[in-house]
Amino acid sequence: MNDRSLRKKDKILRRYEYKEIYSKGKKISVEGLFIVYIFKRDNGPPRMGITVTKKIGGAVVRNRIKRIFREVFRLNKGSIIEGIDIVIIARKGLEKVGYMAIEESFLKALEKERLC
Repeated sequence: MNDRSLRKKDKILRRYEYKEIYSKGKKISVEGLFIVYIFKRDNGPPRMGITVTKKIGGAVVRNRIKRIFREVFRLNKGSIIEGIDIVIIARKGLEKVGYMAIEESFLKALEKERLC
């Protein structure tokens, strides 16, 4: 399988993992568009989870936002340090922003925390 693929081990899947990241992780608001929670684990590949509520829009809009974040993570996971869990919470207004702006904001947030 290609190194740039997004596998199951690259995703945060369990509710208890999300809860741990919310309670113990560092919270960063990114330009009012989304919130990033960062939690440092002992080791392993970087992982990502995404939360998009119905307040953002219908299923098509929510799935589009999730696809964009998964693609940004997939293309840039090689530059993210090991042992990091990232959870993204979308905020209202993100549905109007394009791919390039989302990618730029996400990478700036990671660089600011010295994770890239």
